Amino acid sequence: MIVGISILVILIILSAFFSGSESALLSLNEFKLRHMVETNKKNAKKIKKLKDNPHRLLTTILIANNVLNLSASALATTMALQYFGEIGPAISTGILTLAILVFGEISPKALATNNPERYSQFAAQPLLFTIKMLFPFVIIFEGITKKMVEEDDNHLPKISEEELKSIIGIGEEEGSIDKEEKEMIHNIIELDEISVSEVMTPRNEMFALSENTKLKDALPEIRKHMFSRIPIFKKDTDHITGILFTKDLIHILDNPNLDDKISKYAKPALFVPETLKTRDLLDRFRKEKYHMAILIDEHGGVSGLVTIEDVLEEIVGEIYDETDEEEVMIKQLNGVAARVDGSADFDDVIEELDINMKINGDEDFDTISGYILQEIGRIPKEGEKIELPKFNVEIEKVDGQKIEQIKIIKKK
Repeated sequence: MIVGISILVILIILSAFFSGSESALLSLNEFKLRHMVETNKKNAKKIKKLKDNPHRLLTTILIANNVLNLSASALATTMALQYFGEIGPAISTGILTLAILVFGEISPKALATNNPERYSQFAAQPLLFTIKMLFPFVIIFEGITKKMVEEDDNHLPKISEEELKSIIGIGEEEGSIDKEEKEMIHNIIELDEISVSEVMTPRNEMFALSENTKLKDALPEIRKHMFSRIPIFKKDTDHITGILFTKDLIHILDNPNLDDKISKYAKPALFVPETLKTRDLLDRFRKEKYHMAILIDEHGGVSGLVTIEDVLEEIVGEIYDETDEEEVMIKQLNGVAARVDGSADFDDVIEELDINMKINGDEDFDTISGYILQEIGRIPKEGEKIELPKFNVEIEKVDGQKIEQIKIIKKK
C-alpha cells in the first residue's frame, strides 16, 4: 500500500513537472528569451534550443504527460480493486482526477506562468533528456501530425506594427520604459508613414542666396541668419543649383576675395521627391553623407527643403541649438481664446485648445492656416473675422499670400 501510494505521488509530481514546463516555456516570450541569451543567464541556450523546435517540445511533453497519467490511473485502479472491491475503480477515478487536476495541472501551471524564466531554467535540462529518451516515439508522432496539419516551420508569425506598439505600451505600464522613451519608439516606427513634405521648410520660407551674389554681400546675410547650409539658386528658388557650406568660408576669411561669387564655393545639392518617406531620407542622409535635401514636386519644381535636424525632431521632439529662439506657436490668452502662429500644426492646435473635431486624414493641409484657406477658399485680409464650424478666427497678420498670425476664439 505504502509503496503503491509513493509511486502514485511520484507519477503526479512528474506530471506536474511536465505541465508546468509547458506553461513556462509558452509564457516565455521571444524578447525575454533573447535577453536571457545575450546576458548569459543559466540554461538560456538550452531553453532557446527547446523553443527553436516548439512542435517537438510540445509532442514530448504530451507523450510524457499522457504516459504518466495513464500509468497513475492504471496503478490507482489496481490498488482500489484490491482494497475496495467493485466500487474501487469509481473511488480511484474520483480521487485521482481531483489530485491530477489540482496538483498535476492547475497548481504547477499557475506557478510556472508566474515565474516562467526561473521555471524554464529549472526544466530545460530534464526536458532535453526526456526528448532524447522518447526520441523514436516523438519522431513517429511528429510525422503523423505534420501530415495532418500543413505548417511552415521556417517562418514564425511576424509581429505587426500595432502589436509592437502594444508591447511598448505594456513596457511603459510595467515601468520598463518611461513615457519619453515610449514616444520616441513610436515616432521611429511611424517614420515610414511620414512624407518629407510634412516636415519640410516650404520654399517661400527658405533662406537662399543667388549664385551671382558676391561674397562681400553674402557675409552679412549669412551672419544674420546663422545657418550652416544655404541653398544657392539661379534666377529664383525654383532653380536650386547647389548648397553653400558656411564652414567652407572660414578657410578663406584670412585672405578673402570679397568680389568672388558664392557659386565658387557651392557644393552639389541632394534632390529628392517630396513624396519620399522620412525613414528613407534618413537612410540617404546616412549613406550619402548629406545633412540637407531639396524637395522636388511632381512638376519638377522646388517645394522646400528638409534637414537632418527636421527628421530627427520627428523622433525626439524640437531641438534647439545655441542660436535658436524657442518659438511659441500657440499662446493661450484665456479659457476660450488663443493667439496662434499661422504655420502651427493643425492637429496640435485643436489638441492644445481642446476643440472637438474629427479629421479623416485625407485633407490637403497640415497647418492651421491651411485649414482656414481650405474652408474659405481665398486669401483672407488682415483684421478679417471669420466664422468656422467649430471656432471663430481673427486674422491678425498677413504677409503677402501667407497668414502669419491668427487669433482663435472657441465657440461656447
